[in-house]
Amino acid sequence: MRSPSTMEFEVSYCSEKAATIISTTCTSSSHLKNMKMKISFYLFMVGPFGARPFFKFMTLLTVSLLTLSYISCEPKPNNISGKVHQTPHGFAYRIFIDNKLAVQQETIPGISGTRYFCDSLDAARVCRFVQAKIVNRQNPSVTKKELDDLKINTKC
Repeated sequence: MRSPSTMEFEVSYCSEKAATIISTTCTSSSHLKNMKMKISFYLFMVGPFGARPFFKFMTLLTVSLLTLSYISCEPKPNNISGKVHQTPHGFAYRIFIDNKLAVQQETIPGISGTRYFCDSLDAARVCRFVQAKIVNRQNPSVTKKELDDLKINTKC
């Protein structure tokens, strides 16, 4: 014969199970729609082949994207060179990136009118300044204030 406490426990367990069955069968239509959505989402995520292929694919995709982002963000060595040359009017400079002409400046940038560099040292200073801007991924334009800071002679 069972003790009363055990019988009460079994009865309460049975009543909880019955309540669960009743509450499951008496669900509202919104709950049923929610269950259908959960089942659809599960089938979409898992698919007909089970969960393993999907998660293997997602892991491979994540690792691939992280590897590509690391490779693309890795800084590349800058192969930037500048050359100052004489023109019929004065001096000019050229900037090459990977041996391709990127900037050719015949006149003094940043000032109105057509003014040429008076000497090669001024052209070289501006050339180095623009190279530094390119390396630092800044706009390679030169303002009048920057020319004044570099002490570039604008009048020959």
